Amino acid sequence: MPISSDHLIPLVQFNAFRATLTNLTLLDVAHLIPRECNIADALRNTPLFNLPSVLPPSLAPTALQQFVPHDTWIDLLPDATMRDNAIRTMDTFCAEDICGDMLGNPRQGRNTIELTGVLIWGNPWDVSGWEMTDGFLKKWGFLLKGCWEAMAATNYWRARRGDEPLVFETS
Repeated sequence: MPISSDHLIPLVQFNAFRATLTNLTLLDVAHLIPRECNIADALRNTPLFNLPSVLPPSLAPTALQQFVPHDTWIDLLPDATMRDNAIRTMDTFCAEDICGDMLGNPRQGRNTIELTGVLIWGNPWDVSGWEMTDGFLKKWGFLLKGCWEAMAATNYWRARRGDEPLVFETS
């Protein structure tokens, strides 16, 4: 029996949250999250994706990450170019906005995930399992410039559902 649409949005949000916790654990950076986020309870009570025994190359820090101070959430992205784009532009947007949008901004209503979310279809450290929604691309497309794998993955998952491919700005 297919899952009802009433359950799909919270499930997608939960999966994105679980992916975030998994990458936090892989990178061993959960201690850097502010206490007010109450991440400790979530880490204890949320089943993670199966963890690889070594850090996946997709999460290895770039030179920019190593030398430019930045928020921890950037390190969780599985695409090095996207991480570098986020670092280069981090003074132009609010981290809370993008983090909320990546999780489908659950505080703003049940249909928001369709507008701004990121869907995780595979291992969270592998960009081939990530799909950016149309709304996410419209708002945060500047972070995806040069992210060919993320673009291909997004359109792969859309094609599996019979949806039209999204057009990414490349310059």
